[in-house]
Amino acid sequence: HVDSFVQNIQFYPNVNGRMALLEVIEVLIYRLPSELLRDECKVIFMPLVTTLSTAPWEACREKAAKMIQSLALNAGLDVITPVVEAWARAAKLAASATPEDDEKEVGEGDQDVAATTVQVIALLIPTIPRMYGLTETPVEGVDGSEREAAIDAATEWCLPIIAEAIRVLKPLSKRRREKVMAAVKADRPLSSTAEATKSLFTFRCHQQALEDAWRGHFFGCRALEALCLLTPKYYAWAAAEDIQDCLLYTSPSPRDS
Repeated sequence: HVDSFVQNIQFYPNVNGRMALLEVIEVLIYRLPSELLRDECKVIFMPLVTTLSTAPWEACREKAAKMIQSLALNAGLDVITPVVEAWARAAKLAASATPEDDEKEVGEGDQDVAATTVQVIALLIPTIPRMYGLTETPVEGVDGSEREAAIDAATEWCLPIIAEAIRVLKPLSKRRREKVMAAVKADRPLSSTAEATKSLFTFRCHQQALEDAWRGHFFGCRALEALCLLTPKYYAWAAAEDIQDCLLYTSPSPRDS
């Protein structure tokens, strides 16, 4: 049973055990018949996303990222996008069915969901050319109208999510960072070995908190960058949405998986 494999991913206490289980699931992604894989897609997808966003080991996060792309290629984007759109609504990045929910302020929990949403979108966008048998980039001197039409159809659902993520998460990320920095400044001076050890742990926690604070905005920028690599037309779209400045901020991140 597929679910018996994927549900145990988070319970392995070491990187080797978790990587071994991920490799078993990867084999299933490639070998299961297409129809069966589509039926089991959500069961596989959710634990992979959890691994991508929370695993403490970079190897596991990178493996999960590649497997999410493989899952999209083999099962089809159409079975994954409804899940991602639901996350976007939950994180206030897309209109919800309940108008009252849209009026609620985005909290830190919503920021975490939003960050994961755009992180997954940034992974899915580069799979589109292979999914539809297109060239990776436009070919000079070749009529690219069919390629453009296919890309438009495949990305239409995520454009408003990316734009909203970049607009909303940048100021929220800045505010969250300021809270972390205030906590750092509030630490007492070191006066003993015990306090030094405690402070080192606190420093590492603060470092992680700072990364988490900017994670959503960073992956919103990554998703925009992925769009622009598909076709230059998205530079104009980004300018029209007034989010083109985010293309300046897509330097590699230590948790960029």
